[in-house]
Amino acid sequence: MLVCADSLCGLGSNITFGVMYDAETAHLSQEQILSMANSQLLTRDIRNIPLVSSITIHDEGETQLGTQRAYQVWLTISFINNKERLRKMYLTFKDGYWYNVAVHADPDSFELAMTASQFILKSFRLQ
Repeated sequence: MLVCADSLCGLGSNITFGVMYDAETAHLSQEQILSMANSQLLTRDIRNIPLVSSITIHDEGETQLGTQRAYQVWLTISFINNKERLRKMYLTFKDGYWYNVAVHADPDSFELAMTASQFILKSFRLQ
């Protein structure tokens, strides 16, 4: 996780990076993976967290993550304590490896966090 300075990205903002290998999907192309991606699939684990009361999807679809084609989902996560967090998630795939990059921020800081994160994420590339 990259935690961004509050003065640059806003209070509580961060970027997370995850990767997972799945041998069963190693033979699939990026095109095949992106055609299957959707917000329901990408938010399934979040929806199952007991502290989450709801998720609102604002936007989803194919995009670029640096030099990679990716699928993005922009959402608001509402918690049972009436707090909210915004998240923009990117999913990309290569040779059986699934890459998940997400920008997390409080609603008041989201625009600032996205501006700063775009500068970082535009250099994203897979070797």
